[in-house]
Amino acid sequence: AWQRFWFVTLPMLRPTVFTVLTLGTIGTWQVFDQIYTGTRGGPAKTTLTPAYLSYDAAFISQDWGRGAAIAFVLFSWTFYNLYDQQMFPDFYTSLFESKERGEQVYGVLNSVQVFIEAAMMMVVPIVMRKVGVRTTLLLGVSVMCLRILGSAVFDDVLLVSIVKMFHAIEVPLFILGIFRYITLHFPANLSATLYLVGFEVAAQVGNVILSRPFGSLRDAIGYQRTFSVISAAVFLAGVWAFFALKRDDQDIEGDPLADAPDQLPAQAGT
Repeated sequence: AWQRFWFVTLPMLRPTVFTVLTLGTIGTWQVFDQIYTGTRGGPAKTTLTPAYLSYDAAFISQDWGRGAAIAFVLFSWTFYNLYDQQMFPDFYTSLFESKERGEQVYGVLNSVQVFIEAAMMMVVPIVMRKVGVRTTLLLGVSVMCLRILGSAVFDDVLLVSIVKMFHAIEVPLFILGIFRYITLHFPANLSATLYLVGFEVAAQVGNVILSRPFGSLRDAIGYQRTFSVISAAVFLAGVWAFFALKRDDQDIEGDPLADAPDQLPAQAGT
């Protein structure tokens, strides 16, 4: 009976179990009303959720930059996952004479991309020390927007392949940028939680909640016009972030970035 359950029943239920766990986890992290009317995040922040934390930072503490950071990560990274994991692979393989050939080339590009990303993970911290955390994050969002827009504009295999490789630049800029932004402006005891929750929840939200409406949009207007819509959404998130995110010398509650450009005037005045 145990072997039948483990090797037959459970594998057949795996898609359902994954969906239930994913939606349950997302629902738990998005709880707001019970926390607002009951515990207010206590005791000792053990019931703090990203939804309530964003509200608390922006409306109670009047810390708009912190609330903007949480909302910005959830918003922009959601569309990144929606585009990169669900739509672009099918669009790219459709540009070839056969799907098998497209999948083969796509696999080769992914392999090359991994090595470039690894190299960029070492380069981006150097860039961050030169231009600052906030600027690095905005650069990552800019590359994300241009990459999605490029796949909306070009339909040549070579040009789309070049656009795809921007992923190797975008991800290190965005991931390291937002991680350093969080550790710079948030207390250390919240940094790892916010980073994990922000990206993991955003990924699941993009894959589960937005899949159906954007899938319907793709069926109605095609891949490239849908990419234009996603690119516009990321662009608006970037514009909002430009005005909402804090400079590197504002409200430092975590680990300061040594010799960051935005911090030099503050250091000079002390």
